Amino acid sequence: MDSPPEPAVITLRPSFGKLLREQVLIDIEAEYIAEYSKPSLNPDDVLKTLINGMAKIDFAAKRITHGRQRKKFKAILAALWYDEMTIEENLEMARLFFDESRPSALMAANLIMQYEKNFLQALLKIKRFNNRLPKGFAFRLIDELNKTVNSIDPTIYGFEEKLGEIEAGRE
Repeated sequence: MDSPPEPAVITLRPSFGKLLREQVLIDIEAEYIAEYSKPSLNPDDVLKTLINGMAKIDFAAKRITHGRQRKKFKAILAALWYDEMTIEENLEMARLFFDESRPSALMAANLIMQYEKNFLQALLKIKRFNNRLPKGFAFRLIDELNKTVNSIDPTIYGFEEKLGEIEAGRE
């Protein structure tokens, strides 16, 4: 077992949310990703990827909405953007909140199920997404989502509760 260590590989992912909110310029984001990924990437290739991603978002917004509604949809998308999700998943969530002010958490999990390994993973992703929703956005039936998670794997929430009990006992 004297083989040399594998080289470190770190590929940064773009923050389309920051691009949509105009918190960063596309050229700067491309340079940052290229420079701080290991090994370094070609900034022109990263820029092409970012441009293609933004074009995909624009195309989806045009397909989903019309006229003035497009601006509202893109504002919702920018506000909700969750870097842990793909472009497609973020578009699904934005569409849910565009169509309904308080969509069902279980409906959201069902929508992103196609992008996950299993339903439990989809439920947990929606749970994490819910925990960071900006003010003014909320899911309905989040308790039902929690019950569904618990019915699939009762150790998930039990583990968090046990940790809380252990921490409380130390104080």
